[in-house]
Amino acid sequence: MAAFDFSRPNSRFQLGLADWHFVVELAERNGWKPAGTVFPETPAELELFERISDPEERESAQKEDQLLRDYFSNSGQRVTEGDAEEMAAAIEQALGDIPDHDAIGTKDKRDALPHRIAGYMRDMPGDQPMPGIRDRISVFEWFSGGEKQRLRDFIEFCRAGGFNIN
Repeated sequence: MAAFDFSRPNSRFQLGLADWHFVVELAERNGWKPAGTVFPETPAELELFERISDPEERESAQKEDQLLRDYFSNSGQRVTEGDAEEMAAAIEQALGDIPDHDAIGTKDKRDALPHRIAGYMRDMPGDQPMPGIRDRISVFEWFSGGEKQRLRDFIEFCRAGGFNIN
């Protein structure tokens, strides 16, 4: 299972691929406006970028840098303290909508399809059918039952400050 490791000094949290996509989806549904991630820029990194003199090459490097600043590339990018706090508040706002019982029932967890991943799948060539709408697992079902506590734990992790995505 692909995983995302979130870390800061003396603290670590891990979520699977679908978990993280659903966390972001849930936060966005509840008003979180992602600020974008940042990279710690060392003097050496800045100097290297400054040495790129070709305008096209510099533009390409800037585009690549922006792609790495998203929330899904696990490239060591950092979620700021303020962004983490806002994410936690948005997720916490949704807790009342998430069932305390296991709402997945007989659905196959392999049919978990966060909106962002569904968009990727629609654009992929091939004959892999997407799960029917009734078979899909919603963000609320995904975190229902015992998984709701993991969401609470992640809220607590976010409230402790910014973190890196690895």
